[in-house]
Amino acid sequence: MKRYTPLFAILVLLLSACTIRFDVGIDVKADESGTFALFIGFDEQFQQLMEEGGGEGFDMTEGLSETPEGWNAEEVIEDGFEGVRISTGFADFNELNQDLEELNQEQGGGAGTDFLSNFSLTRDGDTFRFQADVSGIDEQLTGAVGESAGDDLMSGLDPATLFEDLFEIRFRLSLPGTIESHNADSVNGNELIWNVDIADEGTTYEAVSTTKAGAISLIL
Repeated sequence: MKRYTPLFAILVLLLSACTIRFDVGIDVKADESGTFALFIGFDEQFQQLMEEGGGEGFDMTEGLSETPEGWNAEEVIEDGFEGVRISTGFADFNELNQDLEELNQEQGGGAGTDFLSNFSLTRDGDTFRFQADVSGIDEQLTGAVGESAGDDLMSGLDPATLFEDLFEIRFRLSLPGTIESHNADSVNGNELIWNVDIADEGTTYEAVSTTKAGAISLIL
C-alpha cells in the first residue's frame, strides 16, 4: 500500500470530501463463540488525490498489518473503499476481550482502536447483553491521525468539527436467538447496525437477545 507525506495527506483530508471508513463487526453464536473483524479503508477520491500528490511517509493502515498472533490481515477493496481488514475467531467472550486487549497493546492506539475496549458482551443463561460506550471516539481518532501526521499539526483543532464528515463509522453486531431490545439504527435479521456519530457524547449502544424457545421479539 502506498505511503504519503503527512502534511500533504492531512491537508487533502481536511480540504476535500474524502471519507475514511471504520467498520467493526462481531458475529456471536449461541455458545459464545464467534468472529470479530475490523476494516479501515479510504474511498476512491482519497486514493486519486494521493496518486496526484505522491510523496512518502503516511499510511494510517500500515500498523494493522502487524497484528497479534492468531489474527488474519488482508488488503480489501469493497464498496469503493480500499484498506485493510483484520479478523479473528474467539471461543467465548473472555477470549474476545483478551484478543482485543492484545490488539490495543500491539497498535498502541495508533490505529484508533482504543474504543474497542469500551464495550461488553455478557451471557446470563439464555440471555445475551451488549453495551458499548462510544463517547470520546472523536478524540481517539484525532490521536490516531495526530500520531501519523504529527501532534503539532493537530493541536488546537476541535476533533468533532474537524472530522464530522471525514469518518464513516459503523458498528455491526449479530446476536443469537431473538432480539428482545436494542437502540441500533437499523436491523437486518439478527444483525444490528449502529452508524456512529463522532460528535455524540455519553452515547451507549445496547442490545439484548435470548435463545429461549418460544421467545417473542418486542421489536416493532
